[in-house]
Amino acid sequence: MAFKGVLESPEITPAPFGLFSVSVPNDPAESDNEQWVRGFSQMLDTRPNYVRLWDDTSATSFVATSDPASPIYQENTPIFIEVEDFRSTFDLPTADKFSRIAKQLEGVTQKSLEKELWDGEIALAGGLPNPFLSKQTATIIHVTATPSASYSPKRAIALLDYHAGRVSAAGEPGVFHLTRDTFSLLISNGHTFAFYPNSEAPHHVLTLSGTSVIVGSGYSGNGPHRNISFLAVTTNVVTVTTGAAHHLSVGETFSMVVTSGNAGYQTAFTQTLVVASIPTTTTFTAALTQANQGDTASTGTVQMVGTDTTKWIYATGCVKTIVGDSVIVNDTVAHGYDVAGNKNDVRIKATRAAMASFDESIHLAIKVDLTA
Repeated sequence: MAFKGVLESPEITPAPFGLFSVSVPNDPAESDNEQWVRGFSQMLDTRPNYVRLWDDTSATSFVATSDPASPIYQENTPIFIEVEDFRSTFDLPTADKFSRIAKQLEGVTQKSLEKELWDGEIALAGGLPNPFLSKQTATIIHVTATPSASYSPKRAIALLDYHAGRVSAAGEPGVFHLTRDTFSLLISNGHTFAFYPNSEAPHHVLTLSGTSVIVGSGYSGNGPHRNISFLAVTTNVVTVTTGAAHHLSVGETFSMVVTSGNAGYQTAFTQTLVVASIPTTTTFTAALTQANQGDTASTGTVQMVGTDTTKWIYATGCVKTIVGDSVIVNDTVAHGYDVAGNKNDVRIKATRAAMASFDESIHLAIKVDLTA
């Protein structure tokens, strides 16, 4: 068989309006100091304990904002992003294997950070202090008598714009976090965004009110996590009690992760289910795929799963990203050999430390009906 030529791969092009369009990584003062890799304390100035207004005689005052327990610092622990190229040595491309893996790591960094920033999978599993969009501390905006109500994208953006300025002591507009389909609907339905050049990034999306917008390819659209207070099972129907209003509706999909109880309970309850009924704002039921589980008091979390018709939008304070240098784990191809089974397989890896965080002085969430 004749040898076929190999053409150079096209460049990886991350989404232009993603995380890095609003928060350009690597302030030189931080990226040159590798101490941040071990975790760092971010100083905050956005949450004064009190803001008071006085008359000219100092006899009358009004407390405009109060946050007596506001923190001075916000703790952050970076995560690590790893890319692996695993294949037979007979299948290795003729191009430089190490520059190839480095380009792949560079290309996936933005989306990988977006995924963690939205769902906090590493933060939850590792018990890290990092803020993430769907963290249970997000304040859910609902202005109807039904907490589980969802809003049209245009109405949701208007409500978030108002409430972000209201909760910020300085009236900052914050940052909106949108999935790509939500953003596309807003554009096509007449909601006006402005695309401004950014001195440090190619383009920057703003609403006309001046709110920065991140359109994340890695954003899932999932809702805020809610802590489980109790699980009760009758035959194969589980009733979940949450510590705060769950904001779920009948027919919506949710994921449940149980972190206590025996192994059988954790296996039975850690899965994705569909809401069957809503007895109260803090309880809901679902049919279990594994029947006859006993009653159990358990800890864990539930989270609404974003779908093609229903997703969430978040608003936060200023977003900050730091990205470390890429490190090729294998110095040579020989160092990457996977010797198990005496196969001619090789693993080439590249990794980097990275961090995406935000100021929690603004942390709001709203459920969106993409069909409205």
